[in-house]
Amino acid sequence: MAIQFPTIGRVAYAQLLKPWVRGVRAGRPLQAFGRLFRDGKALLRHRLWPSEARILRHDLAAVRQRRSGLYLQWEHQEHVRAYRGAIAALGLHDKAAFARLCTSARLPHVPTAELGGEEAIDDAWRERQPLIVKPAVGSGAQGLASLERLAADQWRLRPFRGEPCEGPLDAMLTRHRDGARFVLQPLLHNHADLAALVGTSLATFRTVTAASENRQPKVLSLLAELPLDDALPMPRRWLVLPVDPASGKLATCDSRAIERIDDQQSRKRAGELSGQVLPGAASVAALACDAHAAVLRAAGADQPPPMIGWDLAFTTSGPLLIELNWNWAVLPHYRNGAGLDFSRSTDFARVAGSAHSTA
Repeated sequence: MAIQFPTIGRVAYAQLLKPWVRGVRAGRPLQAFGRLFRDGKALLRHRLWPSEARILRHDLAAVRQRRSGLYLQWEHQEHVRAYRGAIAALGLHDKAAFARLCTSARLPHVPTAELGGEEAIDDAWRERQPLIVKPAVGSGAQGLASLERLAADQWRLRPFRGEPCEGPLDAMLTRHRDGARFVLQPLLHNHADLAALVGTSLATFRTVTAASENRQPKVLSLLAELPLDDALPMPRRWLVLPVDPASGKLATCDSRAIERIDDQQSRKRAGELSGQVLPGAASVAALACDAHAAVLRAAGADQPPPMIGWDLAFTTSGPLLIELNWNWAVLPHYRNGAGLDFSRSTDFARVAGSAHSTA
């Protein structure tokens, strides 16, 4: 949920200099300079975020021909930049603040507790394990970890990036947080109807909604991020496919996408999911629209970005909001398990263009 605003200095630092410095410090100067050249070329010549350029490396010639008409991360960063003040005023770049908005608007959402400073977890939350720990403000799986109880006050903290550790809960969390604010959420499980199709690991729905002229939000794009194995708390492999918001039908999986999966069992599951109807898809799409309407009401006259990205799940409790994303990743809505399709770019650009003209 991190909000980033694309000044030249910020872009150069985050997208070029930081990866270069990490490479040099790791003792790989030649590789670091090679990456600096490639990433600089992506930003300056193609106006692509380096991550986008890497994913689109086999399609760069075709993408560059159409680049002026495409809405990608560069355009989205500029779109969000125009609404910096409104986002800050709402405070909804913060997961704890978003949970409070959901509570006040009576929107079903993941139960969330806030941890700040040195405070300990209360007893009610200790009983809700296994738990997921997330930075209150942040994205990209940085700082995410799972918690599971081993004995009375002996727990295992398993970061999604890094080595697990064991010990007393509060002491481990203090080290993990290092003074930062975090939130706790319970580990969610798929609704039984969805689990029968995709397995036990949580499937998530990446949804983009837009406010229309009458301020009634609608779904611009809906993706399902489907686990290809049952590893907990987070699968090792995923399949991302577009979903029809009304019917819940998954797009047909591109044969090349299946070929890129290096595990035979995961390839088999991907093939079986292609074109299936996902239970709960229509309900999560409707919930995303309800949430967008609640944000518009909270914003009042200071209209927030008319496009919002949402993470949702269809759980044992029904559809739930997980978090709100102003700066959602654009490229997965074009390049996913169904192949490369820029048809949604026009809708994204139309909403962003009308926003700029009225901002």
